Amino acid sequence: MAHILGIGVATLDIINIVDHYPAEDEEMRALEQRACPGGNAANTLHVLKQLGHHCDLATVLAEEPDGDRLKNLLTQRGIGTDTCQRRSGRTPTSYITLNATNGSRTIIHHRDLPELQASHVANLPLDRYDWIHLQARDTHTTSRILQTLRSHQPSHRPISLEVEKDRDGVDMLFGQPDVIIFSRPFVLGRGYDEPEAFLRGIHKRVPGAILISTWGEEGSWAWASRDGLYHAPACPPPQRHRHPRRRRHLQRRPHPHPRQRRHRHPGPLQRHPPGRPQGRPTRPRRPGHQHPAKRRRQLRPDVSIQNLAITYRAPEVHPGARSPPPKPCDHPRPTRRAP
Repeated sequence: MAHILGIGVATLDIINIVDHYPAEDEEMRALEQRACPGGNAANTLHVLKQLGHHCDLATVLAEEPDGDRLKNLLTQRGIGTDTCQRRSGRTPTSYITLNATNGSRTIIHHRDLPELQASHVANLPLDRYDWIHLQARDTHTTSRILQTLRSHQPSHRPISLEVEKDRDGVDMLFGQPDVIIFSRPFVLGRGYDEPEAFLRGIHKRVPGAILISTWGEEGSWAWASRDGLYHAPACPPPQRHRHPRRRRHLQRRPHPHPRQRRHRHPGPLQRHPPGRPQGRPTRPRRPGHQHPAKRRRQLRPDVSIQNLAITYRAPEVHPGARSPPPKPCDHPRPTRRAP
């Protein structure tokens, strides 16, 4: 698979899931909270890593506990962080309120960290990468990084640029990368209602680049200089439907009283014997143990006075007794003494 370098920003996302969006001056309790890496470059590399590619991230990480936490989260996702730069500052953090009712999300972002400079990118081993993906942020800084990549990166290795927001002077970056990816808000902000007309207009300005526009649930459109327009429909992930009866078993129930517990399915040590119905559970017994009724059924054909007398110890008879001592085969009762 390919070795890909992503240059951009990585944030620490703190997601609070609530049952409704809070009103002003309202206090509420979150249903769930989790922390995960965020940012366009980090999310792109996370998807590429799941597709089997080897990914490294070049960004600025703060020298503080939150920066160490963000680095550990990226490492857990399999993204290389040796190409990152550590500087003093605060970790970029996004506080996300996710409404579980309708799926809307509200993001409050705070950033107090300098951008990645082109001098750091020039010191990276760029020859080992098959593809370099760049996030368009500050126009002047991004332009210097693109120039550095062009001077150090061979011409046959592609460079892609992601344009999410319409920043000042962003149009000056369109002639440098090989692939340009435009977001839907950027296209709508330029006055286009559909991506096809937008891609045709940009193609006249940069005829040699591959242009891509993402359009949410309608998929993506791509314009290649030789082949024209392509459309890839969106493929939603498959939903796992659970049986309604199984869903009830997943709910937490109070622990029943021992006398009210229901018989559960037997485990690996509680196998159903042959001839017993499958719905009736059995209890594991110690080796050699048998049910009393089963023992009686087994002893009933062999029970006799002689067999019982063999294991019976007859009492001793005194010298003055008239009758001789009983033999082992006689009745097991003791003999009466003489008057």
